[in-house]
Amino acid sequence: MLAILFPQIDPVLFQIGPLTMKWYGVAYAVSIIISAYLLQKFSLYRWQKFHTIPALNAKQIDSLSIYFIISIILGGRLGFVMFYRPEWFITRPLMVLNTLEGGMSFHGGLIGYAIALLVFAYRNKINALSLSDLICCVVPIGLFFGRCGNFINGELYGRITAVEWGMIFPYGGNIPRHPSQLYEAATEGLLLFIILMILIFKTKLSIKRGALTGCFMIGYAIARIAVEEYREPDLHIGLFMIRIWSNTNINITMGQMLTIPMLIGGIALILNAKQDDKMK
Repeated sequence: MLAILFPQIDPVLFQIGPLTMKWYGVAYAVSIIISAYLLQKFSLYRWQKFHTIPALNAKQIDSLSIYFIISIILGGRLGFVMFYRPEWFITRPLMVLNTLEGGMSFHGGLIGYAIALLVFAYRNKINALSLSDLICCVVPIGLFFGRCGNFINGELYGRITAVEWGMIFPYGGNIPRHPSQLYEAATEGLLLFIILMILIFKTKLSIKRGALTGCFMIGYAIARIAVEEYREPDLHIGLFMIRIWSNTNINITMGQMLTIPMLIGGIALILNAKQDDKMK
C-alpha cells in the first residue's frame, strides 16, 4: 500500500539552554499578531459603515489580546483535562495546569474566550455580542495555525485509510492515516475565514447583532463534526453510542459530542439576531 511518509520536521524550532521555542508556540504567536492587526481594521470598517460599536484603538486591542491569551490557555488546558482526562484532577493534580507536555481543548478555550469577552466588554462598556461578532471573524486564523502546529507535532492524526494521500505518522504505527490536522486547518481555518470575510464585507449581517457569531459557530460545528469522521478517536475514550430512535444507533466522538451544542447555539443566535440599534 502506497503512503506518504511524514515529513521529518523537528517540533522544536530552536533551543538555547533551558529556553525552548517550538513551532506550535510560534504558530499561535503569528496568529495573535495577524488577528490583532485585522481586528483593528475590521472594527474601524464596521464603525465607519454601520456604527455598530466604537472602533477599537491600539491600547484596547493590546489589552484584548492579553485577555484572550490568558483565558484561552487556561480554558483550553482545563477543558482538556475536564473533557479528556478528568482522572488527572485526582491522580495527577500537578499536571492539570502544566501545558508543557501538550493537551489543549478548543471547547475549553471557547469557554475561556467567552468569559474574557464578557469581562472586557463590561469594563469597556461595549456590547458583548457585537464585540463577539467582530472577534469571531479572526478566530479561524488561530485555528488554521494551531492545526498546522498539530501537524508538525505529528499529533491528532487521522484514522487508517487507503487513499493516495494517506500518511504514516511517527506515533500512528506503520499504517497510512488521514492527515486530519490538515483537513481541519483547511476547513475550520481557511475556508471558514473566507466565508466570514464574505459575510462581513459582502452582506448586511454586520448590522444584526449576534449573526456573525452564529455563523462562526455553525461553520465551525459543521467542519469539526465532518472532519472528526476522519480523525482517530482518543484511545482512552473511544466512541460514544447514541440512540437516535428505537432501532438506530450512531457512534460519535467526544469532539462531535462537545460540538453539537455549538451548532444549536449558532442556529439560535441567527434566528434571534436583531439589527443593531446603533446602525447609522
